[in-house]
Amino acid sequence: MRRPGFASLDVHKLAPLEVSLKKRQALYLAVALVLLGIIALPVRQFLQASLDPGSSRQTPRDAPQENTGQPRWRDTLEQAREESRSSGLPMMIDFFADWCAPCLELERVTFQDPKAREVLSRFIPVRIDLSHDSAQNNKYWGEFDLDSLPAILFLSSRGEEVPASRIKGYIMPAPFVAHLKKVLSNLVDEN
Repeated sequence: MRRPGFASLDVHKLAPLEVSLKKRQALYLAVALVLLGIIALPVRQFLQASLDPGSSRQTPRDAPQENTGQPRWRDTLEQAREESRSSGLPMMIDFFADWCAPCLELERVTFQDPKAREVLSRFIPVRIDLSHDSAQNNKYWGEFDLDSLPAILFLSSRGEEVPASRIKGYIMPAPFVAHLKKVLSNLVDEN
């Protein structure tokens, strides 16, 4: 018996619901692209904020240094060497590049840590920008036997690298502070 206004539906004539392999792959691809978009947006915003030279954030090197507890980063290795010799303080050399994400994280997190800044005050810190290929930068790669960035080296006031003190890659603030204290302790033991 048919009801008026309703189309008759013969259930036996319906094919079983099958999704072809191509349709499944297209669906998986669509889901993957949506997830990638969700993940990529915050990463893009972070990188854009980190790399934007017009950004209003201050780097440790650019920030005011009077009474802020910020380390006073030297601009050249020669300036840092001379100051280290005359003051007797060891040097810390931070080799970085503006395209190096772990380098930016060191600057943003580790070097901003209050305990790290306090212990860094016992060093002559210098930042060497290896972002671009140049004769001087190539010289640094060879002179200091660098193979990756970031690289942090520690030199005594006599200009000699402190044995087993090199840091390669990103380091969190607490281990960094412990490392700085160990370097200072090793230098005291040498003298």
